[in-house]
Amino acid sequence: MEKIVFVGVFSDAPGSAKNRTIPAMLSTSNAELYAIAGRNEEKLKAYAEPFAPKKLYTDYQALLNDENVDAVYVPLPNGLHMEWAIKAAEAGKHILCEKPLAMNEEQVKKMFAAAKSNHVLLEEALCVPPCAAGPACQGDHRQRRDRPDPLSGVQALHL
Repeated sequence: MEKIVFVGVFSDAPGSAKNRTIPAMLSTSNAELYAIAGRNEEKLKAYAEPFAPKKLYTDYQALLNDENVDAVYVPLPNGLHMEWAIKAAEAGKHILCEKPLAMNEEQVKKMFAAAKSNHVLLEEALCVPPCAAGPACQGDHRQRRDRPDPLSGVQALHL
C-alpha cells in the first residue's frame, strides 16, 4: 500500500490552487488535502467548502505546527515564497512552491539550503509539456504550440 501524503495549502485566494492544483491533488490516490490556511476565517470556510479538508487554520504557522501535515503547497504572493518555504522546511514539511520559486537567485539558494539541511523536498509548481495534468492543464504553453519548446527533454533542474 502506498503512503498517503497529507498536504496543507497556504491560501484562500482564488486562482490556480483552487481551480487546478487542489482538484488535481484530490484526483490522486496518494495525496489528501488535509488542511488549508488563510487569513480570513469567513473567506477560508467558503474557499474550503468544496474540498472538505480535515482542518482549517487562520494562521500559516499553525498549519506548519500540525504534525499530521507532511507537505505544503505555497501559492502565496511571490514575495512571500521564500519566507514560508523556509519556515515549512524548518518544520520538516516537503514543499511545492508556486512559480516563480523566488524573487532572485539568492533567495532560491537560501530556500534549497533550508530544504537540504532539514531533509525535505522543495519543488517549483511549473507546468511544462508534456504536462501530467493533461487536458486539465491550461498553462501558457497550450497557446504556444507553434513555437519550439526550449525545455523539451528537460526532466529536472538541480541547483
